[in-house]
Amino acid sequence: MTETVPGMSFQDRNDPGGVYAICYEEFSEGGDSLSQLEFKEDFVGETNPWLPDRFATSFHRPSNPDQELVVTLFGEVLDESDGTGLGAKGGLKRTQPNVKDGSKIRDVLALGPPTDANTELANLFKDQMITLRHIVNKLVVPVVPGDKAIPKRVQWFKYKGSTADPSIISVNLPYKYSRPDKSSTPAKLQKRASDKDVSGSKSDQISLTSTYDPQSMSDFDPDLNLQGARLLQQRIFDQDSKLVPPSKAPFVFRKGALVAIEAKLSVFHFVNDPDPSHLYQITASGVKLLAPTPLVYTQPQAVPSSSRRKLAPSRSAMFDKLLETPGEAANKNQNMDV
Repeated sequence: MTETVPGMSFQDRNDPGGVYAICYEEFSEGGDSLSQLEFKEDFVGETNPWLPDRFATSFHRPSNPDQELVVTLFGEVLDESDGTGLGAKGGLKRTQPNVKDGSKIRDVLALGPPTDANTELANLFKDQMITLRHIVNKLVVPVVPGDKAIPKRVQWFKYKGSTADPSIISVNLPYKYSRPDKSSTPAKLQKRASDKDVSGSKSDQISLTSTYDPQSMSDFDPDLNLQGARLLQQRIFDQDSKLVPPSKAPFVFRKGALVAIEAKLSVFHFVNDPDPSHLYQITASGVKLLAPTPLVYTQPQAVPSSSRRKLAPSRSAMFDKLLETPGEAANKNQNMDV
């Protein structure tokens, strides 16, 4: 049986005027709420070449075709087995060996329906899933010369996840670490780090430009070979709208937490791969805690070196390549992906 914090329960969220009532009122209205969008009427896809033979589609409102559509959605954070990853390795598998400097690492929030929610709110979460399926089913894929018939994958792609459960909404955050400045000497990097580093112990010291020592993460281990990189502050906020430093994110946004998210939607077309496909992604531009979890916290620990194993390359690595700029792609040795 799952242990809960004394005096807290999921049922408390159903109190009159409680967080579930507020959540329903907020997300049942129109605007940019994902549950209320109609694909045909509210937004369209615009496709531009990203890398040779690969294309990325972003979504825009017909009334404002120059601005990417930002949607709002909600859900309850699921655990690591469902794909959530907020530790030192983000959405990477914790057993992933030899994460090199310059690797692209993102945090992932896997969201499910709110526990013990009333019927109205539970159906609202389902409406979000329906909207995402409609996007996949109704998206007009561009015709590329020489392109083969490409099967559509109905799940929304998780950056480095392990599940394709259609009842889960997987949301990616921006990159977790900065890239090292190759032109800087170690002395310059150290000076810049000391100038910008913050402890995270006082909320008024934190800003969106704050950076941290990667070793401030409790599950940091030697496989994270990040000598030149800095841990970045994400746009993630607690109930009081205060920024949450990365080291505290696994505690604040652990299983059972109710969150609201602003995000952009995109689809990436892999047209020349051995297994051509479309991969759909949700990327958060902001995360807000609506209600803390009543579940007791278990601190993640770094995986001992003896239990690590070599992992085979996956489509995730191919997706990393898609996100490279042409300059990065030409400089593989300096910007090697996992």
